[in-house]
Amino acid sequence: MAPQPPPFSSQEYWENRFQRNPSAFDWLVPSGTSILEKHIVHAVSTCAQPAPQILHIGSGTSLLSFHLKSFVQDSRQIHNIDFSKQAVEWGRKTEEQLYPDGAQKYDLKEHRGSAERQPFGDVVVNGPARQRMEWSQVDLVSLTSVISSLSHLSYTVIIDKSTSDAIACGEDVAVPLPFVEYYPAGEVFPRPMRESHTVKHLVHPVIVLALHLALVTPPGARWISLSYSAARFPCISDPDHDVDLLDMRARGLPLPSKFWTMVCKEPIEVMDERSHKSDQVHRPAVFNWLYVLERTENILKVSDCQ
Repeated sequence: MAPQPPPFSSQEYWENRFQRNPSAFDWLVPSGTSILEKHIVHAVSTCAQPAPQILHIGSGTSLLSFHLKSFVQDSRQIHNIDFSKQAVEWGRKTEEQLYPDGAQKYDLKEHRGSAERQPFGDVVVNGPARQRMEWSQVDLVSLTSVISSLSHLSYTVIIDKSTSDAIACGEDVAVPLPFVEYYPAGEVFPRPMRESHTVKHLVHPVIVLALHLALVTPPGARWISLSYSAARFPCISDPDHDVDLLDMRARGLPLPSKFWTMVCKEPIEVMDERSHKSDQVHRPAVFNWLYVLERTENILKVSDCQ
């Protein structure tokens, strides 16, 4: 029997993992990777708001949380969230250690974990050290958790470093329908079937994630997602070919493609020690993928039955 993959969508798995190994770790690529920085800089610099709010989902024990400080004027513009209480506590304590009162910058090269094999630059703390980032434990596929923890702000940049991958490993989510979507003209469409008000339907977790993030983002917001999958968001890039999704649409589930458009999709070749060995000449290239999604002008609300 083939070994079972780790239950990446399980809260218990992450609590145990971070408790056993609380050291810094980054998934897929180091936090200072240039292609990731390029898109973060563009999203922040082109934002219409003078102080863009950054939502870092699935912050884990990644040093990316602290690297994000270099893109904002005030650390309070950054909200780090994770499924795991252990990860949130680690992040909060690590920030206090790296940026004690009076510190103006910290060289992350001295603090990177075993997964960090590329150097970082200095991360500058803009403003008083007491201006800490926000840290919260949030279940992104729970509407109650999202509304209670995130609805007080409107996030213009979302950073997702393989969190959508972990969520995609989970079971379908029971969602009470309908959501209610409003178009700019104020028209509500479609008219849901009457039974939708009392029945829950199973929905793929990435679809739920996309809709929940649409609830807390304004038009023009950017969702920058790093994934190992070359097909992480078919619900956005090719929704018309998903029969199940179209069925849910008829029952009152908005299509994620109404709220997110794919701006770009870029391959990132995975480099490891084997890539430079002569006996690996014919080894096929392996890629991770960087997606940039942009929030449309369509407005998403939660129906009274939720």
